[in-house]
This record gives sequence, structure tokens and C-alpha cells, in this order.
Amino acid sequence: MFPVPLRVRNDFQLPFFFSVTGGALILLQGLLSVGWSGHFGELGILVGLAVLAGAAALRRPTRYRTISAGLVLGLSLLSFFVVSGFYLGAVLGVIGGGMVLASGDGPPFTISGRGRRSPSLDLGPLCPKCSHHIPTWSPRCPYCESSP
Repeated sequence: MFPVPLRVRNDFQLPFFFSVTGGALILLQGLLSVGWSGHFGELGILVGLAVLAGAAALRRPTRYRTISAGLVLGLSLLSFFVVSGFYLGAVLGVIGGGMVLASGDGPPFTISGRGRRSPSLDLGPLCPKCSHHIPTWSPRCPYCESSP
């Protein structure tokens, strides 16, 4: 019997194994199909290498683990339409990336076009009398009717 640790939350061995196997299969089919499918084979090589790089980043305990898992998951889904790694590679990549995202370790996976801003800057200045935020469009505090 082949011992495979099933602890997902602390170890990340099983999602890493799934992601590496999926990336290797995608890369293998990309290499095999370069001769007869043209650009799809080349794109399959790039997707396979990117999935392998994302899987390698899953092993490191960094704050970018969820981003790496999103990369593995997204590129594995993309590989369904390009070179799927005999379909097993794409499925294993999706399972591996999804397991890391579902474990909940690390920051949430969000895509934002701007940096983090303080919520108090969007709400307006504080009222000196009642300590509520005065909306930026109002000259007076809506709670105590005083002006700043």
C-alpha cells in the first residue's frame, strides 16, 4: 500500500501531488501535440509549465498560497479548451487548486485593481461632538446637526 498523507490543512502534500501530476500531464500532451496541432501544442506547453510553477509555489508557506492555488485552478480550467492533458491532467489540476482554496489557509483570493484603502477615508471626517462620520457631501453631521 502506498502511504499518502491525507492532512490537507497543514501539509499540502495531496493538493501538491494532484497539481504537479496535472501540470505534468498537460505539459506532456503539449509536447506530444506540438507537431500536429500547431499553436495549441505550444500553448499547452506554456499552460503546463505555469501549472507546474503554481504547484511548486503551493509547497512554500507564504501568503501567496491562495494566489498560487487560483493560478493552478484557473489555468487547469483553461487547459480544458487548449490541451487538456488527456483530460485527467486538467481534472487533477482543478482538484489540487480547489483543495487549497477550500482549506481556507491564507488570505482570501480576491482580484482588485487598486490597493487597500482605509474605510474611514471613504466615510468622511469624524464629528468632533458625537464621533460619527460626516459624509463628504454634507456640510453638517446628520446625527447631531453640528458643523465640523
